[in-house]
Amino acid sequence: MGFSTIIDILGSMIIGGLLMLTLTRLSDNSANSEVTWGHDRLVQQEVSNLATTIESDFRKMGYSASDEVLDDTTTFIFLADTSQIIFRADFDSDGELDKMNYYLSSTEDLSNTPNERDRILYRKLNDEQPMIVSTGVTDFYLNYFDTFNAELSQPIADNRMIESLRISFRIEDPDAYSEYNEDTGEFEQKYSHAMWSQLRLTSRNLRKR
Repeated sequence: MGFSTIIDILGSMIIGGLLMLTLTRLSDNSANSEVTWGHDRLVQQEVSNLATTIESDFRKMGYSASDEVLDDTTTFIFLADTSQIIFRADFDSDGELDKMNYYLSSTEDLSNTPNERDRILYRKLNDEQPMIVSTGVTDFYLNYFDTFNAELSQPIADNRMIESLRISFRIEDPDAYSEYNEDTGEFEQKYSHAMWSQLRLTSRNLRKR
């Protein structure tokens, strides 16, 4: 076997090895993209469901099927904190004002998940047991505005000044996925996430006072 033949064989082996390495990386990237897309899709669906529930409840704030229970002194918002709100509305249209409480748990409530930041957003109607509205919520923030669209600073002196609010939240996947970092040559643990914000949510019933 001549020297040139050996060189040709070695060259073919090197080229073949590079092709195999390239194909392996392409396969890993394709599989990683599918995993990432699956995590992102689940988070986006959770965001959509939570936004629908929040908008439905909050737009009923101050509503009553009977005007007899309402007057200028009626308090519709009992607590207006940055991560908790308690307000009143006639949710079952029986003429009686119900009390709705939205609040965020501590991270200890989801200490069994790999994500150290996720928490539970609870929805409590009257004296019923709190209902889990969403898990994986890492941020839930409320801002309040008066009739002139000026933001009210905490603590709010008189909750009857509130005429609109901004709701913002962030949801993260409880389970991480691995993403290859070409700069470091290592796989990193990441969490899919999505954010939602309602710039101004106004209940018509608050403006009717």
